[in-house]
Amino acid sequence: MKTSGGLPLWAKALLTFFVVGLLATVVGAAYLAAWLGEIPKRSADPEYINKVINSIAKIDSLPGNFERVNGVEIGAFGASTVLLRYGPDGTTFWLMRTPSPRDESARQTVDQGAEMAMNGKGTKMTVTAKGAEPVAGEQMEWIQGPATVEGHKIQEFVGVVALKDKHSRISLIGTTPGDTYNMAATRELLHSIKGF
Repeated sequence: MKTSGGLPLWAKALLTFFVVGLLATVVGAAYLAAWLGEIPKRSADPEYINKVINSIAKIDSLPGNFERVNGVEIGAFGASTVLLRYGPDGTTFWLMRTPSPRDESARQTVDQGAEMAMNGKGTKMTVTAKGAEPVAGEQMEWIQGPATVEGHKIQEFVGVVALKDKHSRISLIGTTPGDTYNMAATRELLHSIKGF
């Protein structure tokens, strides 16, 4: 095989490929680290949180006692989540949009979630109520009951809307510290949703 300067051409090509690959990895890691470093700053920005909220559901404005805490949109996965807090009692809400590749109803998703929650290792929930709530022309199936998270007693709500035409689901998880879940605040938030 032909050589030039001591190494065979195939070895030079392999070495070049390795060096270019290593440089690409280092540059990619630097960009990833910079992007990850921006997430906490961006996720707390009120304008960004509003953008994330509207990627999940159409809400003209949040009801008065609700505070925007943070939001994250992961476009590559088609997922978004926003954390909201209801001021008077500290009820916390996670509003999420996630892909749903399966043709699964909201009730099936909620029932499977209830089964996992009752048998969970980190969070154990006892389902004491089930229901359905109309939300922006869709039906949200939900469960509610007491749960224990890291030794702390809370009341938890899990609701799901299956958007089969959009191959996604909207989930709302609410937690209230103590013995009584704040269903009134939950309904106030749900009634502020005008569409998906």
